[in-house]
Amino acid sequence: VDKMEKFGGKVMGWIATHVGWRKNKVEAYVRDFVGMLSFAGHLAIGPYPPHAQALKYGIDSLTIQSTFPSSSSSSSHSSESKMVQQIEQTINTLSYTHERLHHSITQYILPSSTKFVGQSEYIYPMILILIGLVIKAITLAFMDIGRFCFEIGIKVTLCVVGGVSLLMMCFSLDYNDDSYGELIMYGYMYAVVLSLIGCIIPLDNDKNNKREEEKVQSKHWINENWKQSIQFVACIIAIYTHVPMMLSHVSLAYPSALFWCPLLTFPSYGNRLHHSRGGDADETKKTVLLQMKQRMTKIASILILILTWPPVLLVPKVFEVYTMYILLVYTPLHMFLATLWLF
Repeated sequence: VDKMEKFGGKVMGWIATHVGWRKNKVEAYVRDFVGMLSFAGHLAIGPYPPHAQALKYGIDSLTIQSTFPSSSSSSSHSSESKMVQQIEQTINTLSYTHERLHHSITQYILPSSTKFVGQSEYIYPMILILIGLVIKAITLAFMDIGRFCFEIGIKVTLCVVGGVSLLMMCFSLDYNDDSYGELIMYGYMYAVVLSLIGCIIPLDNDKNNKREEEKVQSKHWINENWKQSIQFVACIIAIYTHVPMMLSHVSLAYPSALFWCPLLTFPSYGNRLHHSRGGDADETKKTVLLQMKQRMTKIASILILILTWPPVLLVPKVFEVYTMYILLVYTPLHMFLATLWLF
């Protein structure tokens, strides 16, 4: 968030020296835009302002009393009274400044001290982002449901749900461990889930009669329909988790949806290169090129999975601890993505 504010200052300096036409309006727009991002960033990743600090220590009410000496003048009384009022307002503000904890299901974002972006403004772009997941899920359901591998999809989903549930139980126990202990616990559970998924998924589709009969795309590719089942489940879970965030915590829902929607919507999972023998020189060359492309894609996928794995960058750099979002939303989607990319 601090880097964002510094970047906004640099942009404002560049505008002051290079922009001549409608300079004031451009500066005001950039200032409000950076302020909106900064406000949303504080709500999403912190630092969080104090909220109900008195209740934290079991103090239900607080009384401020001031005694004025009788010998002092009326002007002195006025200044002292104003100071007491300001102290009271400051304490009251610290109890309600965390907007996300208001007694409401909606949220607003402040670009500046005089403007705000309400739910009626930010909800429509969020719906447009999520509609890609809806269209992909509907397409998979109506066009490919006859070829779905429901058994594999259910087993993989149970593995992911079980692993996330165990992670929640482990992180709910307060052992006062350091970050290395959390890293070991998270990595161990993640590895166990992927190992179970690897045992469930048929790795050699050529030996599976059902997959062998479905070589219908071309002589270079084999349909792996279990991946379409996993993609369908991942889209449904992404929709199910992001819709509540859209209504209650849009500051976190926007970056999360912008990250997950393209990964789960745009790629067409379910095609594996078929290593056929024979053929002329052109076909052999084409097969070699496809193999190279597939290997490069696999390497890039592994690098992306490593960089987006929560203990690598997300928790120490963005979030200080493993929040509910990381455990309940980010982790299961990352497990599904790893299943689609690694197996």
